[in-house]
Amino acid sequence: MHAVDLNNAENDDAEPSFSDHEYDYIDSISDEELVGDVLRKKPQESVYELCCVIVCGIPVVGEDRLPKLKAVLGRLFARIHAQYKDNYPLESDGKTKGYCFLEYPTSEIAATAMAVLDGYILDKNHVFSTNTFADLHKFFDPDPQWKPPVPRPYTDFGDLWWWLQNDKCCDQFAVHYEREASKGCGGANPFVAVYEFSKGKEPQLASPNSERQNWTASVFQWSPLGTFLASIHHMGVALWAGRNFDRFARFQHENVAMLDFSPLEKFVVTYAMPDNRWKEDTDSLRIFDVQTGEMRKGFSLMQYQRDNNMLPHWPYFQWSFDDRYAACPKPGNNGISIYESEHFTLLNKKHIVIDNIRTFQWSPTRSLIAYYCEEKVANNAPAEFGLMEIPSKVKIRAQRIFSVSDAEMFWNKNGDRLAVHTERYQKKNVKSSGGVEDVKYSKLTSHIEIFDAREKEVSVLSLALTEQYVSFGWEPKEGDKFCVLVSTQHKVTPLIYALDSSKHTPQLISKFEPSERFTTVAWAPNGGWLTVYSANASGAIMFIDSNGTQPTQMALVEYPGFSKGYWDPTGRYFAAVYTIGGGKGGDTGYRIFTFQGKELFRKNLDRLIQFKWRPRLPVKLSDEKIKLIRRNFKTSFAKFEEEDKRERGRASQEVIAKRRKIMDEFMKIRARFIAAYKEEAQMRIELRGGMDKSEAEVEDLVDETITVLLTTEKVKLEEPADKGE
Repeated sequence: MHAVDLNNAENDDAEPSFSDHEYDYIDSISDEELVGDVLRKKPQESVYELCCVIVCGIPVVGEDRLPKLKAVLGRLFARIHAQYKDNYPLESDGKTKGYCFLEYPTSEIAATAMAVLDGYILDKNHVFSTNTFADLHKFFDPDPQWKPPVPRPYTDFGDLWWWLQNDKCCDQFAVHYEREASKGCGGANPFVAVYEFSKGKEPQLASPNSERQNWTASVFQWSPLGTFLASIHHMGVALWAGRNFDRFARFQHENVAMLDFSPLEKFVVTYAMPDNRWKEDTDSLRIFDVQTGEMRKGFSLMQYQRDNNMLPHWPYFQWSFDDRYAACPKPGNNGISIYESEHFTLLNKKHIVIDNIRTFQWSPTRSLIAYYCEEKVANNAPAEFGLMEIPSKVKIRAQRIFSVSDAEMFWNKNGDRLAVHTERYQKKNVKSSGGVEDVKYSKLTSHIEIFDAREKEVSVLSLALTEQYVSFGWEPKEGDKFCVLVSTQHKVTPLIYALDSSKHTPQLISKFEPSERFTTVAWAPNGGWLTVYSANASGAIMFIDSNGTQPTQMALVEYPGFSKGYWDPTGRYFAAVYTIGGGKGGDTGYRIFTFQGKELFRKNLDRLIQFKWRPRLPVKLSDEKIKLIRRNFKTSFAKFEEEDKRERGRASQEVIAKRRKIMDEFMKIRARFIAAYKEEAQMRIELRGGMDKSEAEVEDLVDETITVLLTTEKVKLEEPADKGE
């Protein structure tokens, strides 16, 4: 038997110690990293401060008029949210101090209140301004390191549009690629270079400073009108302009990841992903003024930070054609928020509420928004496609369609027609597993709806496709033609339709033979010509001429594995680009073709990352000028043909001169070595015991002439006249 010490029985029943200090254990993982989502729900003073709004600029009234003031302002505050608390501080004499405090249930509602009330005009003497309680910390504790900005000396960048004044109208493009580092250095050297391209010549650097190493830390981007080259760096964004690509401006935004311009280049939008997605960054998205460099507005995208910092789309802001408005999804994704760019305040101080909205797009030429609302079967609500005028916010047309599984919208270049592609189903199966719905559609059919917004009464044309939809593209010039790709099994058919005002449906004017697995439609910027291509293993590119009544295929070329195709701004050249993002494992580079499909130039580059043509300013010619050009077309054609012939001859002469120069340099080197050889003749004889082997017999050499074809020219021979005539 075992003896039991009753005196120590009480100690045996005591719980063991789990203290970390007893064993000197140090936890290397912080609570924020481990349970950040749980800690975020913990009530915090900073969160409460974001729910409280300070409204300045209210009328100063006495105690007798205070109830009336509360009633007037209360109706305004209640329109934002019915649940709120207000407080009006009073002076010693009982008058209001000109500001009040508001408390809303959530920080999102408070942010909406700030957007609505900031700049609100109560009357001609009272305009509101707003801040949150959190802003008080900035007022009480200003940055001790702050210093007044130092005026920068003026820098003359010269003519910002110098590249448009080329006599030959040469286009420019930029490439971003990596060169292999020299041995022992490791890694690769990233370069960005801007080239000038002219038919019949190799691309030349646009200027002595147009190729630089480490010009950007990630990617580059041209501004919409081609004025600036934007580069991204750890501390922000830089713009480069002028003939020497001097730095025009820089915008501070640490760890910036995305960049966008407004259409007229007045504003730059940047986005940086916060280091901690559980901590709010009120300026994660910033809008800067290009000319002054001032940050005009900052936005918090906390609702997207929680989902791995992934934005729903980029660009996040969509701009109107004249830079007057910037639109983004409304908080809660149940509408659109439109800001006026003058002060970046909400249009009419209100969001546009549209339930179930999926996406929206501005017209390229009008203050008109097209939107798409997905269907909600549970509420018996069909999908809705509509057009809304801005700033009136009036819906000028809404089309409701049942059984829509997916949709896309396409504005034509003129901004007066909108095409909507819809996929409609006959059967829908929904399976729920673990709270997640798995939706499958069957018996899908493709349809195209055309909204004609040229008239006050917007009409809609419908086109049912007999085969599965692949891609769509409007002709840019007139906007009355479009190309749609449809697939059957393993082949794709390009179809070209034309719009006829006397017909109720688009008219098919050309159907090409099913061939490659084409994926993309790309029209030339001025219309008339287009390409359909497949950016995959086959790499087929079909060039089509649609200028006549019957579109015809001009060429079918192959560039296996290329990633994407780009038309130059004038529509003369088409570049097929193979970047490292393609992931096909081939040789990266690019090939440039004419609009008819003839290859002009090809270049392989180590690890090509980007290729982008430099955009051009839009040229607006009067109708009289266009008629004059068409009337003198034959004369101009002959003139340009003669110039091209001289240019080809000049190019041939340049090749000959270059070869002669190389030959002359070789002959100089040869003569120098022959002279040295003769000077050493006596030394060689002495070393060889008096024998001179320099005159040894050599085989007879035969001269061989090689003819190299430099240019070709077709000449039509006149048939000899009959002797009997």
